[in-house]
Amino acid sequence: MTKRNKISIKDFFVKNRKLFAVVLISIIFDQITKMTVSLFKTSNLIIIKNQFNLEYFINNKFIIDFGLNIYIKKSISFALTITLIYFLFIIYKKINKNKKYLYLGFGLITGGSLSNLIDRIIFGGVIDFINIHKISTFNFADIFLITGMVLIAFEFIKNNDNYLK
Repeated sequence: MTKRNKISIKDFFVKNRKLFAVVLISIIFDQITKMTVSLFKTSNLIIIKNQFNLEYFINNKFIIDFGLNIYIKKSISFALTITLIYFLFIIYKKINKNKKYLYLGFGLITGGSLSNLIDRIIFGGVIDFINIHKISTFNFADIFLITGMVLIAFEFIKNNDNYLK
């Protein structure tokens, strides 16, 4: 039997500072863009007519809506996000962190998830503003989530060996 190495919270943050920098930067960037767009709630900035525009929209839809009240939605959203981040960190602890796309991907997913969670808690929904007609309305946190997943998948496909310690 081996003893588990215990590290302090400070050591954990120092050891994983790149990951936490990506998380923090993605949250700050997403929240600043949402705050900026919220200043112009009543206007719709058309970039390319009938194709692409910036439009303030609070998306209060939820995965499992079923007429749930806002407090239950917030609680479920909080629990799901924290559970996701917990499992991401368990996986992150077990992989080889020398792969730059992995920490970047995990950081973007965590940052995007937390930024959307902040919106759900404060506004009861996620602020979306990037509107591509006939496709979707989304925000930078959503872009970070998808980009993070693509980076992780790319890294695993590119180097399918030597991930687990």
